Amino acid sequence: MATRRGDRDAGRLILTNATPFLWKRSLKTPKGMRLWSFPEEVDAGESVEVEIAFSRTTNVHGQASYQMELEDGQSGPGNPTFTVSATVNGLSVELPAEMRKPGWFAVPPAPHKVADTGWQKGCAVSFTIGSLGGHHASLRGGHTPRTFQGVKMASLRGAASFGGNGNREGRGAGEGDWTTEWMKTYASALANLKLSEMSLPGTHDSGTAKMHNPVVSPWATTQNLGVLAQLKAGVRVLDLRCGYVGREAQKNDRVQDGIAVVHDKHRTSLSLRKALECIKGFVQAHPSELVLLDFHRFPGLGHGAPHEKAAAVVLSVLGGEEPVMVHPKFRHLPFGRIMSQQKGRVGILWNAVEAREPHFWPGVRQAWTGAESVRSLHDLAEAELGDKNGLLWSLPLVLPAGVPRPVPHIPEHLDDWLSAGGVWQDHASIVACDFVEETQLVRNCVGACLMKMARANAEGDAAAHAGGGKHGGAAACENTTPARRDACRTHTAVI
Repeated sequence: MATRRGDRDAGRLILTNATPFLWKRSLKTPKGMRLWSFPEEVDAGESVEVEIAFSRTTNVHGQASYQMELEDGQSGPGNPTFTVSATVNGLSVELPAEMRKPGWFAVPPAPHKVADTGWQKGCAVSFTIGSLGGHHASLRGGHTPRTFQGVKMASLRGAASFGGNGNREGRGAGEGDWTTEWMKTYASALANLKLSEMSLPGTHDSGTAKMHNPVVSPWATTQNLGVLAQLKAGVRVLDLRCGYVGREAQKNDRVQDGIAVVHDKHRTSLSLRKALECIKGFVQAHPSELVLLDFHRFPGLGHGAPHEKAAAVVLSVLGGEEPVMVHPKFRHLPFGRIMSQQKGRVGILWNAVEAREPHFWPGVRQAWTGAESVRSLHDLAEAELGDKNGLLWSLPLVLPAGVPRPVPHIPEHLDDWLSAGGVWQDHASIVACDFVEETQLVRNCVGACLMKMARANAEGDAAAHAGGGKHGGAAACENTTPARRDACRTHTAVI
């Protein structure tokens, strides 16, 4: 149901500037948009929440537009602009030709002309524009990048009180096919970020879409989408828990190898081998994408089957004649180098000392909160945010099921916490959730990666400027972020 104030339908747009430039309003707000909280400007590294409220028709088509232009230190017309257009039923963002070239990035992307944000009344969606600094010089000379002082969040005219509660129908709408190959779309923006510096969308108990015993489904099913559908939706970290189902089940239920994907003591209808075959097929069809498999629970193993049996299934499917595993020696490299130096596209995160194969990565820390309520989940999870010594770690943003409560759905809270410009985006590594299709997790994680890259570029520019003269160059590279240092060392132009 739409959020209302009086007779107005309302929602929110979270607009994020992940470029090193100031954006300024260049088109006067039409009459029908006077109630909207669009800002006069959005600074570099800033996110603003814009209240979107409809109380009248803006023109014969019910459409209103709002423009922002890039302010590069020179006055006058000719700067590239982007236009937000809206009707009662939808919202889109039109980008100029200059911003559809490599070096400019929008989340969601605009491969043709218009990026559909999927906005619906009563919901909140995010739109992020990012760039690699070097591509601005061709637009206008004498540009003035701004150094990021940390991401700012501005709630304008009480925008936070509008919308955001949203119904689950339509959440995540408008994502389209871009999620299937989002790492390809943003390859140049991600190239110099290490995996530990990225925000990666994941799912909790990824293989539970179909339980073997339907009676336990309300308490054991945490995903509506199957493994392949999750990957197409943009998920890049899968939580696979495997257990030994016994010889009888292996024979009667045709569970290959006797190893099934499970949720604690409850097994699913999915064998580990089948799940891995789906994953292998996906990365072979989409070699631009990197998938991490998080193995951190092995219920039943050690009581009838050793860890070696599960490891053998992994090696059999993902190794063999057409191996797709990424060797652990590559895990600390920037994303671009991981993808260019070898054919592997699947990283195996193995959280067990048993059966740690040479091709398996060390497991990642699971920041379980043990929270029983939304408020405690927020507070305990926020306390986990911070420096993890350059290592991947996982933050499961989930609440437990109980009797008689089934698995809770909390998409609106996750979207608020992970929205652009917040501390969560800045510090989160792997973010795992339930019922991912109801959230904007993928969009928010991609936007966070753009913001991190833009900030690394701006900080690198400042370091290079401060280093100047004969002490510039390599010295400036060493005095900045890890992503920036790797960019310098590999001679990748990012400024």
